[in-house]
Amino acid sequence: MPKSEVVSCNRCGIQSSPHWTTGDATEYVCGLCEPPKGSLGQSHRILKLVALIATAIAGFILQTCSYQKIAEQRQIGRIPQTKVVAAVPGEVNLTGRARQADQGRILNSPDTRTQCFYYRYTKEREEKDSDGDTRWVTVEDRTRYVPFDLDDTTGLMRIRPSKEVSFNIPVSHQRRSGKYRYTEYRLEPANRIFVFGFLAEKDNPVVTFQQKGDYHPLISKETELGERHSRAVGSIWLCWLGLGGFAIASSMLFSLLGFHRILVFFGMLSLIVSGALLFQGVTMMATDLTKSQSRVLRQEKVVRELIQEELGAQNIPWDGDWQKLGNLSDYRELSGKARTRLRRVRIDLATATLRSNAQAESFPYNWVRPFVGIDRPPEIPLPERDEEFRQKLETEFTKAKISGVSGIIGTVLAGLFGLGSLFFGFRKVQYKRFIENLPTTPAAGVTYGLTEAHGLIDTLPATTELHTPLAHLPAVAYHYVIKEKRGSGKNAKWVVIRDEKERIPFLCRDRSGSIPVDPTGAQVDAWRVETRREGRLQHTEKCLHLGEPVHVMGYAQLDPKTGDRLHLAQSDEPKKWSGAPFLLSGFQESHLLRRSGLAAATILNLTFAAVLFAGLMIFGVLGSFNPASYLAAALIGPLLMIGIAITIHYNDLVFLRQRARRNWSNIDVALQKRNDLIKPLQEVAASTLEHEKTLQTKLAELRSERPNDAGDLSPELRDSHQAARDIIALAEDYPDLGAGRTLGKLAKELVQCENEIAFTSEGYNDAVETYNTRIASFPDLILAKLTGFREMALLTHAPERIEMPKVFLG
Repeated sequence: MPKSEVVSCNRCGIQSSPHWTTGDATEYVCGLCEPPKGSLGQSHRILKLVALIATAIAGFILQTCSYQKIAEQRQIGRIPQTKVVAAVPGEVNLTGRARQADQGRILNSPDTRTQCFYYRYTKEREEKDSDGDTRWVTVEDRTRYVPFDLDDTTGLMRIRPSKEVSFNIPVSHQRRSGKYRYTEYRLEPANRIFVFGFLAEKDNPVVTFQQKGDYHPLISKETELGERHSRAVGSIWLCWLGLGGFAIASSMLFSLLGFHRILVFFGMLSLIVSGALLFQGVTMMATDLTKSQSRVLRQEKVVRELIQEELGAQNIPWDGDWQKLGNLSDYRELSGKARTRLRRVRIDLATATLRSNAQAESFPYNWVRPFVGIDRPPEIPLPERDEEFRQKLETEFTKAKISGVSGIIGTVLAGLFGLGSLFFGFRKVQYKRFIENLPTTPAAGVTYGLTEAHGLIDTLPATTELHTPLAHLPAVAYHYVIKEKRGSGKNAKWVVIRDEKERIPFLCRDRSGSIPVDPTGAQVDAWRVETRREGRLQHTEKCLHLGEPVHVMGYAQLDPKTGDRLHLAQSDEPKKWSGAPFLLSGFQESHLLRRSGLAAATILNLTFAAVLFAGLMIFGVLGSFNPASYLAAALIGPLLMIGIAITIHYNDLVFLRQRARRNWSNIDVALQKRNDLIKPLQEVAASTLEHEKTLQTKLAELRSERPNDAGDLSPELRDSHQAARDIIALAEDYPDLGAGRTLGKLAKELVQCENEIAFTSEGYNDAVETYNTRIASFPDLILAKLTGFREMALLTHAPERIEMPKVFLG
C-alpha cells in the first residue's frame, strides 16, 4: 500500500502529500500548476459536435416541412371552393362524388376484389428480434389508379390522377393470415372526395396534376376543412420539433464554445430560434402576397376573356370594364346555364380579389408589401344580389382550428410542464450563481460566512489516514459501489449489493496557506473514477485523493476544536440557507460553471419549448395560421430571455444582500455570546480568587502558630517532624486551589470570542463590498434603483458594543 509523503512542487514550491504509482518525486508538479484533464474530454467534444450538426440539420428539415405544410394550408384557403359549372382554367378547389367515366376503366382491388378507381395494397410480414419485440416488414407495396369523374350536381369534371398526386385515403380493409398482414386503401364509386388540382383548358374540362401552379396536387376523402386542419396541426408539431432541434443545437454550441453564462445562451437561443421564425414568417408573407396577386391577376384575365367570349357569341358588346358589366341575370340572350356559370365565376373572382386585398392591407403584410413590390389589384364590383350571395359563401368558409378541448388540454399540460422545468432550471441556475457570485478566496484570506476556496488536498495533523477499497490509495473521501448483474436479455438489471462512503477532515492548501475542511454533509463531486469488472460484478470507486486539486464551497466558521481559526464546514442553519451548496469537487471552478451552465440551459430549453408549444396551441385554437402568428411566436424567445434575466439578476442581489445581513447578524450573535459567557466566568473567577486569598491568609496564620522546635523529641520523632515540615512547605509553595485553571479558561473564552467577532466583522465587510460593487455595476445598477436595493455601510471602526469589555476580578 503506497504511503503519502510531503514533497514540493517544482514550479510554485507548494508542499503537499500527493499519491502516485510511477514517476520521480523530484519532478512533481502540483495540480494547481497543471490541473488534471479528463480522458474523455476530446470524445465528449466530438459527440457534442456530432449532436450539434445532427440537431441543426434535423431542425432545418423539420422547419422546412413545417413551412411546406403551412404553405399548403394557405394555398387551399387562398383559392375559394367552386362548382364544376364555374370552374375556369387554373387552380381549382372542388368537392363532389366519384363516378365512373364514360367508357372508363375500373379497377379491382387485389385482396377483396372490390371495384375502385384507386387502391394501395400492402403485404407485411411479422418478425421478432432477439429481445422479443415485434415489427412488421413490408414485402409488397402496390399502387394503381385510373381516371374518373367528379360529380357535384352542377356537372361532371374528369379527374386524371398522376404520380404527382398525394392520395389521402384511409384504410378500407385489413386482415391477418399467419405471419402476414394485408391492407387495402381504396377510392370507390360514390365516395365523397376533395380535389385540389389544375384545370388546363376551358374547352376540355379535365383536372390534371402535372402543371405548375399555386397548388398542392391532392385527392382526399377528407373535406377541404379537414385537409386545412390536418396541415395546420402538422405544421404546429413540425415547427415545434424543428425549433426544439435548433434549441438543442444552441445548447451544444453553447457548450462547445466553453460558455457558461445563461444570458449568453438565451441570446444565442433567441437569435437562432427567433431568427428562424422571423425568416419563416417573412418568407410566408412574401410568398402569400406574390402568389395571391399573381393568381388574382391570372384569374381576372381568364374570367374577363370567358365573359367576353360568351357575350360575343350572342353579339352582346362589352369592353372589359367591370363597372359596366351589370347584372348577368338580365342578359336574356344567354342560356340559363351560361348565366349561372358567368355569375358564379364573377363571384369567385370578386371573392379571391377581396381576400387578396384584405390580406395585403392587414398587419404585418402591409409592412412587407412595399418591399415585395405588390400593387393592390382593383376590386370587382357585384350587383346587390350577387354581393349578398358572396357574403353568404364567406360566412360558410370556416377557419381551420384546433378543437377547444384539445387546445386547452395541450396548453395546460404545456404550461404545467413549463413551470416544472422552469423550477428545476432555476435551481440549476441558482446553484451556478452561488458558485459565480462568490469569489475564490486564498486559504489565508478566508473570512467568516459562505466562501469558496481552491487548493490541494493535504493531510490534517492527528488524523487517521484513509485508503480507498479498490485502488488502495490515500484519500480523504470516497464512494465505493458494487453492482451485480442479474438476469439476462431484456430482463437483465444491475443490483447494488454494496454502497460505502467514507470521509475524513483534511486541509485545503494553496500558495497562501491552508484551511481545515470538515467534509461531513458535503456533496462530493469526484473527478477520479475507478471501475473494474469481475464476472457479473462491477466495482465503481469515486474518490478525492491526497495531493489532487479540490474546489470547496462551504461555510467558514470558527473551528470548535481550536477556537482561534476558521474551518470550512456545513452551515449550522441549512434551512435558512436552502440552496446554498456545501461542495467538494475535484474539478476546477471553470468546469463547474460550464457544466452547471449546460445543465441549466438544457432544462430551460424544455421551458422554452413548452412555452413555445403553448403559444402555438393558442394560435391553433384561434385558427390563426398566418405569418403574424409566427412573428408573435418569434417574440417568445426574447421575452422569456428578458424575464429570466431580470429574475436571475434580482435573485443575485437578494442573495448578496442576505449574505451581508447574515454576516451582520453573526456579529450580533458573537457579541451576545461574549456577553452571556464572560460575565458568569468573571464572577466565578473573582469568587475563586477571593476564596484563594482567604485560604492563603488562613494558611499563613496557621503557619505562624505551628511549633518550630523539635529539640525535646526523640531522634526518630525529630526526623519524622522534619519530613512533615518539608512536605508542608512543598505543598504551600505549589498550592492547587483551581484559580489558575479558572483564569485560564476565562482567558481562552475571551480570546475565542474576540477571534469570532474579528472573523465575523471581516466577513461582513467582504460581503458588503461585494454587494455594493454589484448594485453599482451595469445592468444591476438599473435593477437596484427600480427595486429599492440600497448601499450598505462598511464596518470601519469598532462600535462601543464591539469593543473588548473590561474584566474586573476584584
